Amino acid sequence: MDRRCAAGTTRLLLGRKALNGDGDTQSYFDWVVGDVDGDLDFAVRNPWPWNCGAFMRNFSNDTFAISLYGPNKDYEVDALMIGRVGSLTPEMPYHHQAEGKVAWFAGSEWIVKLDYGHQLFLLPHDFSSQVPLFNAGMNPDGTSFGAKPWFIGKDILFQTSAYVAASIWAYDEVRGTHPLISYPGDTTRGATNLGTDGKDLVWTLGEGKEENAFGLFPEVSIMTSPYTTDPAELSPRKLRKDLSLGIGTHELQFAVGCGHAGRVLANGQDAQIVRLSDGAGWLLQGSNDWRWQRVLGFTCDELFIAVHNREIKKYNVARLPLSALGEPLPPDRRRPLDSHQRAA
Repeated sequence: MDRRCAAGTTRLLLGRKALNGDGDTQSYFDWVVGDVDGDLDFAVRNPWPWNCGAFMRNFSNDTFAISLYGPNKDYEVDALMIGRVGSLTPEMPYHHQAEGKVAWFAGSEWIVKLDYGHQLFLLPHDFSSQVPLFNAGMNPDGTSFGAKPWFIGKDILFQTSAYVAASIWAYDEVRGTHPLISYPGDTTRGATNLGTDGKDLVWTLGEGKEENAFGLFPEVSIMTSPYTTDPAELSPRKLRKDLSLGIGTHELQFAVGCGHAGRVLANGQDAQIVRLSDGAGWLLQGSNDWRWQRVLGFTCDELFIAVHNREIKKYNVARLPLSALGEPLPPDRRRPLDSHQRAA
């Protein structure tokens, strides 16, 4: 979801599936981008049978990246299409007849290529150069890239996460690639589940793990800071306890917008929402039949969240007025962060 495409416009990137029986000429899968209160801006359809297809990787500002595969899902094509809001004709700056296990992400300024071995490469839109952006060898704890990057103008933010260490990194034109929230030499704590809207950063701080232990952090808190890519300018503030220990996937990354943040819990059923101004929060509880699947984003009035109705076996998107969430859970009792808890 992105609401920066134009003032007052909220757009969603969605997958839409129609299957009839075992599949016939009326079956298809669509990726669509559109105004939540208006028309579609872009759509690409993958008809039955699924010999070749498209996979949307991300939607940032007015730009979205589409990885292509095929034939027969054997990933024998390595190709990228870039779409832009306002244009019905996508660009294909790269196409190579090779085993296509590459994932592509795009913002308005940069393209990021995720290659074999979790290596990230940085490219301009005209593909005139390709330079390394990140690999595990650049990280003191050896952890690889995980989940999805965030594009804010010419900045790129991303996370590394594993069951031993976790950190948040950034790229900007002044410092290049650098750790933003990290704890070198200290695997008892880590930072993950990054989300941002370009105004606020939100992430999970994990603590209390044995040194070099494999597993989840037993103590997790939701953290925020005004947006920055400069580690010296971070102002971490603990909002409240994170209700989920889950880390590392794009579904578990925070969605952030208009002073709120939220993510689904690792139980695949519930979701947690938090107000950034004071740490007040809400727990949206699902059930065995109705599950909150992923927090998509916020406007200043509404929450957009993917839901799954297991009874009818369908996914959909709910838009909930923030005013309808009810009385929030009171903020946790907070204490100022000491120097040990700040990002190194």
